[in-house]
Amino acid sequence: MPSSDSEPASPPPPPLTGWRGAYAAYPPAFWVIWSGTLINRLGEFVAPLLGFYLTAERGLSLWEAGIVLSALGIGRFK
Repeated sequence: MPSSDSEPASPPPPPLTGWRGAYAAYPPAFWVIWSGTLINRLGEFVAPLLGFYLTAERGLSLWEAGIVLSALGIGRFK
């Protein structure tokens, strides 16, 4: 048991709620990296749809569209 002359424990801080709380919980550098990652992931979502576009709108055969998408995949290896 704590002694009677000690100060009472302070209450815990209130929980962070909402977007403002989440934003305030991390430094600005985190949000820059997070935003860049989000944009990168959205850009990668275009690759599967490119196959549909190349075959339906541009008239490429499945073989030709496959070559284009393969080159895109190989280019990601750097």
